[in-house]
Amino acid sequence: MDINRNYDLLWSSGIGTSSSPCDYQIYKGPSAFSEPETRNVRWLLDTYPNIMGMIDVHSYSDDILYPWGDADDQTTDPSKNFQNPAYNGLRGVPGSAVYGEYIPQADLDWYTSTGDAVQAAIKAVRGTVYTMKQSIGLYPTSATSDDYSYSRHFVDRAQGRVYTYTVETGTEFQPPYSEALNIMTEVSSGLVQFCLECICTVTELARGTELMSRLKLLRAFRDQVLLTTAVGASLAESLVRHGAELVKLVVADHAMRDRAAGLLAAVEAAASRDTPLDADLVSRAQALIGELAERSSPELRDTLAAIARDAEQFKGQTIADGLRALSS
Repeated sequence: MDINRNYDLLWSSGIGTSSSPCDYQIYKGPSAFSEPETRNVRWLLDTYPNIMGMIDVHSYSDDILYPWGDADDQTTDPSKNFQNPAYNGLRGVPGSAVYGEYIPQADLDWYTSTGDAVQAAIKAVRGTVYTMKQSIGLYPTSATSDDYSYSRHFVDRAQGRVYTYTVETGTEFQPPYSEALNIMTEVSSGLVQFCLECICTVTELARGTELMSRLKLLRAFRDQVLLTTAVGASLAESLVRHGAELVKLVVADHAMRDRAAGLLAAVEAAASRDTPLDADLVSRAQALIGELAERSSPELRDTLAAIARDAEQFKGQTIADGLRALSS
């Protein structure tokens, strides 16, 4: 039985699967989650709601695959999605002009930028170039671990968004042992890079505080407000790009971490109520940004300086109004 055809995502579609136990390479099992291995993955995601990333390591083909596997990605029509029965029987066709699986543009951007970083980390070990592409680019699939884990957020908005890849390692199922060791080394480099890409400054600041219960609201604010403006999208991208360094700087100084968490709580409260930011709050944020800049790398220092300058625009304005003014 193919464990990676046993998840509850288009399990009945027949896309890249078989209901015959004789088709051992793509047999999907008697029912979705019939196997303990897939139930264990579901249990992990149910039990630890703050999981934000997962990689399923396979062999072979030297590929880094991201959702979706059932159809080409498209970012313009949310009605074309795996839950819509109107499109049953129309999925599973690469290059189809009729159906494409919806993915938000922000998520697609995250997948491509993070995939590029993972690809570079693998290549840095000994020059092996993995191809980064959508899963259907290998072949059409359904009921897979990466698509299921990513899909949970669409089925139930209370679920956290989990970014997932499948990494197909090497060029044969059972390479010689010496080559297997090389593959493990380079893929481990990619996995570590993926973990670094998943570090979220906001999540780390909220950890251990009451803000943890408001992470979903903060993420909604990011998606619905920040990412809808050019300046907000640039800020969000900067937080991702410099996340590891920012977290290292903040967690190394407990007093600074407490100040940053307090500012984040104040900003979240203003965002949720859509109230203007007072001048004192903005000045406190600029002071903290200045202290971080003194301890940061040159690239992060330049980014923080630009953020501190832009912060002036928010004095006496709501965050949304400030972002619109800066983006105009």
